[in-house]
This record gives sequence, structure tokens and C-alpha cells, in this order.
Amino acid sequence: MKTKIKTAVEEDQPKYTVDTSIIANMTEIQDKVYEITPQYWTDVENQLRKVMATLIKDTIKKAQNQYQSDIFGFCEDLRIKNPKLWKQTIENWDDVFKACPVDVNVKVILKRPSIIKQPLKIREKGDL
Repeated sequence: MKTKIKTAVEEDQPKYTVDTSIIANMTEIQDKVYEITPQYWTDVENQLRKVMATLIKDTIKKAQNQYQSDIFGFCEDLRIKNPKLWKQTIENWDDVFKACPVDVNVKVILKRPSIIKQPLKIREKGDL
């Protein structure tokens, strides 16, 4: 997973865009035959994209509202890209961070499936 944070300013307030790229693998168990069509592939990618975007958005909102903690480094990104605005907002960054709009974009690259000839067996406790 690779993530980039982009900082913009609207009406003297920071606004962020989080771009995330995810490479995922799909594994196929060969004892059952499923036809993987291009449409199925696209559906899986879209579903994964939506799930990941929701997880990222929910995590950011939780950091903003519940924990009020900038664990992602948005303030540091603002300091680097817009030092003047950073100086104006650093004293009340917790309040500024809480109100920052954050857009999330997720790109998913789903690699072709690997094949397992038979399902893995789960050992019971004590089996060697």
C-alpha cells in the first residue's frame, strides 16, 4: 500500500486529499471451479476500493473527532507546503485538524489469481 497526502487551501483553511494505491492478490482454490470473467474482476476491484476508502475515511474521522490527534502528519505536510498558513494555525491545530475536510481516493490493482490445488488443513491443538 502506498499513500500520498496532498495539501490545498480553501478560504484560508487546509484541505487534504489522501491518494492510496493498493496491490492485492486473489487466491483460487482449485478443487472448486469458478469462472473469473472480466466483469467479475472489475466487481472485485470496485468492491475492494469501496471497502478500503470507507476504512480510511472512518479512521481519519475517528482521529479527528474521537481522539483529536493528527496521527497522519497532516500538520507536518502543511508546514512543508504552506509555512505561512501553518504558522497561523499551529496554536489551535487540534481545532483546525478536527474541521479539515479530507478526500480519499483509492486505486486498486488486483493481480491475477494464484492457485492452490487443495485447501489448507487447519491442525487441531496438539497435532504435530
